[in-house]
Amino acid sequence: MPLLLLFPALALIVPHAGSIILFVLAGVGVCVLLYTLPASKTAALAIRDLSHQEKWLMLCFALFPLSALLSWMLGDFSRAGWRELETPLRMFAFIPIYFLFRQIDLSQQTLVRSFILGALLAGLSAILAITWQTGFVTYSGGRVAGPYGELTFGQWSILFSALAALAYTQVKETRLLQVVLLLIVGLGLFAGFASGTRGAWLALPVLAVVTYFYLRPHFTGLQKISLLLALILAGVFLYQLPATNISSRAQTAINEAMDYWQAPEDNNKVKRTSMGARFEMWKGSWRMFREAPLLGVGEGGYQPHMQAQKERGEMHFTPAKYSHPHNEFLRILAQRGLFGFAFLLAIFVLPLLTFNQARRETDERRLLGFAGIIICVGYLIFGLTETLFSRNIMVASYVVMIAYLMAAIHQYTDLKQHEHITAK
Repeated sequence: MPLLLLFPALALIVPHAGSIILFVLAGVGVCVLLYTLPASKTAALAIRDLSHQEKWLMLCFALFPLSALLSWMLGDFSRAGWRELETPLRMFAFIPIYFLFRQIDLSQQTLVRSFILGALLAGLSAILAITWQTGFVTYSGGRVAGPYGELTFGQWSILFSALAALAYTQVKETRLLQVVLLLIVGLGLFAGFASGTRGAWLALPVLAVVTYFYLRPHFTGLQKISLLLALILAGVFLYQLPATNISSRAQTAINEAMDYWQAPEDNNKVKRTSMGARFEMWKGSWRMFREAPLLGVGEGGYQPHMQAQKERGEMHFTPAKYSHPHNEFLRILAQRGLFGFAFLLAIFVLPLLTFNQARRETDERRLLGFAGIIICVGYLIFGLTETLFSRNIMVASYVVMIAYLMAAIHQYTDLKQHEHITAK
């Protein structure tokens, strides 16, 4: 499916490409629902033929944006809140897109190639931005940024690297292809580090472990040791490479965090730093959650409540000016309370249960399962330092990729069950 092959790479480096592809897929999916289902009572897409897992997942992807709408309606009906609703409401696209993917034959090869293409274009775009300052990707202030900023560019570059590494099982018989794949993975990592996105770097050790467990059966003992040494050397090289800016940004984060926790409460200087402002916003978000633990302060209510905390002397003016707390979990707790937080966890936990089951299989589902785990775990870690689902591109990417992986796994499962019944 050409759209899926191009989706990750285009969404990363071309403005509005992610949203356009999301709406195209959703529109086609709606047509499938309106015209295909009524005409085919025995179609595999019929809702009654979907598994309980699939039904629950679609329900959670619908209830998550509905929790945003409910929090806004029960809040102050602010215009700011209405504008913020546009992004979470895109989660509804999961339902028609999932039905679309369940009807067509999904190719694992297309998926793997899209991962490789994403890592390749991310790395090449970063190099072009640093050396020639051309394209949609830019280089400023020592950081590479795509059309959606350096955060999204860094996060998905790291994800593409881990996902592209899964392709090793398909090229392990050809030494030249192994070298090419290793270079492409390295390009993706370079792009992730060059973005200066420290939140994305936090996910790298965990994603490396997940990738290792996928590749472990395909390596001999000597190859495992060689891979470990190569990763250590690559890490040291990237850390020292000036273009990645890793050492300075990592040291800055450590110093700012230590200064914040060691300084007295009335020291406002440490609250204006990047790390200090985050700590202050997280504290403010937690206070909001305690004020309205069940349904939150309402969509669009974050900034007004932060300003109120500033006026009461509970919040410094620098962190109070931001519209979100740079933490997805605290943002949902503050704005939607436990009600919205439950559905946030559900759209991660339910796919992870399916992916964890698939990774234990010995067929095509194993790669799909590990790919899904990488995406979910990556998003969970990124969400610790960024509000992922307040950005259109992160919503679109998650919806499309999770829908594809889940649909492909259930297609393979249905096929295996059919083969088993036929064999009897």
